[in-house]
Order: sequence, then C-alpha cells, then structure tokens
Amino acid sequence: MDISDTAVLRHGFERGGVIRLSNAAKAVDRTTIWVDRDGNPVTPPTPTWHALGDAPATTMSTLLLTGIGMTSLVVGVRSRLDRVRDAQWEREITCLEDDGGRTNQR
Repeated sequence: MDISDTAVLRHGFERGGVIRLSNAAKAVDRTTIWVDRDGNPVTPPTPTWHALGDAPATTMSTLLLTGIGMTSLVVGVRSRLDRVRDAQWEREITCLEDDGGRTNQR
C-alpha cells in the first residue's frame, strides 16, 4: 500500500514523498519512518538484541582462529625439534658403530 505524506523536519523544512507499507493502514494509524540528517529515508538501525548473537559468534571465531594458530605453531616447533633430536641420535649411533660399540676408550 502506498501512502503520500509530508513531514516537517528538525531544520524547519518540509519533506514529502510516497511511503510504501507492507500491510494495510488506516487514516489514524502511525508508522515509524527512519530518515538521515538530510531527510532521506534510510533503513532502521540494527536492533540491540543482534549483539547477543554477534558477541558469542565473534568470541568463538576468535578462539577458534587463535587455537588453530597456536596449534600450527606448536606442531611446527615440535617437528623442528624432533628432527634435531633424531639427527643427534643418528650421530650418537654412528659414533657407537665407528668405535666398535664402546664409548669409553681406555
């Protein structure tokens, strides 16, 4: 349903236009219209209850990404340390083989 309306804005000038309503309205019905500073129609602001869903979702996303980052860091460091430890073991085993299995040469 289209309604033609004129309104006086804060700055004292009139703004008129056609308002499209989704349901039928009577002549005495009121409707809320959101406008910007220049009087142009805009969408209503986001309801505050959206924060109840957005905050936990943002928290969980942050924790998940932090967890993935820390896990990647730990796996990378541990892999590097394992390679160093394996190289040291190989060096020690090679020394044992070269000396006939004895570590103390007296």
